[in-house]
Amino acid sequence: MPVAKGYGRPRIYVLRGVINGIRYVQRYGIPWDAIPKDLAPGSICYDYWRLTDGGHMEQINHRLVMADRGKAGREASPTLAIVDAQAVKCDAPLGERDHDAAKKIFRRKRHVVVDTDGRLLAVTVTTANVQDQDGGIALVRRLVRLCPWIKTVVVDGAATRDALSKRSKRQEIGWSRLSNGRSSPRASCCYDNAPMQSFSHTLKVELARQRRWATHDEARRDLFACIEVYYNRQHIHSAIGYLTPEQAERKAS
Repeated sequence: MPVAKGYGRPRIYVLRGVINGIRYVQRYGIPWDAIPKDLAPGSICYDYWRLTDGGHMEQINHRLVMADRGKAGREASPTLAIVDAQAVKCDAPLGERDHDAAKKIFRRKRHVVVDTDGRLLAVTVTTANVQDQDGGIALVRRLVRLCPWIKTVVVDGAATRDALSKRSKRQEIGWSRLSNGRSSPRASCCYDNAPMQSFSHTLKVELARQRRWATHDEARRDLFACIEVYYNRQHIHSAIGYLTPEQAERKAS
C-alpha cells in the first residue's frame, strides 16, 4: 500500500479497513458501493484498489506464502504445485460469465495453483466456457514467473496434462515432471471417485464449515481426530451394512 507522504490532507481511514474492504468485494463479488458501513467507504477502497492493481496484490500474496512456508519449516519457494479449476455461481453480467456445458448453468471458472499445503500460488478467473487446458496456459505462465523453482506440476486429467505439456513448452521452463493426478473415474467404473467425493462432503459439512483454525498444526490435529476417532470408529455407512469402517474391517478379518 502507498506510504503516507507526510504532507497534504492526513489519512482518515486505517489501511487495514481499506484492505478488508477490497477483500470483501473480491470475496463476495459485490459492487463497490455495497461495502458494509463498518469498513472503509467503497470509493476509497476502489481508489486504493486501482493504485495496487497491476501485480501488487499478487506480490503481497507471494510474500505471505513464503513467510507462512518458512513459519511451517518448509522451503520458502515450493518445488511442487497442483493445478485445478472450479466453476462457481455468480451474479456477474453475461459478458463476465458464460454457460457451463457440464453443469448447465451460467458461471465463472477459477483456475488455481496451490502448493501441497493448500496455499494459493496463482489464480486466474475466466468464464465457465473456457476449457481447463486453455485457462491453465496463462496460469502456468504466471506460476513460472512467481515460482521459478517449480519442478513438478500435478494437473487434473490426462487431456489437461497433454495440453499443458505441449503448449506451455515445459522443457524450456525447466520442469522435470508434469504429473497426472487422477480425480475422474476410469471408464465403466463409477466407484473410483465416489468414495472420496462422499468422504470430502462429510469432512466439509461436519468439520471444515463448523470452525476456523489459527495454525496448520491445529487443523491437522482436528483432521486426524475427525478421521481416526469419528469417521473410522463412530460414523456408520449404509454401503457396508450400517457399520463403521472399523467394525466392517474387523468383521471381514
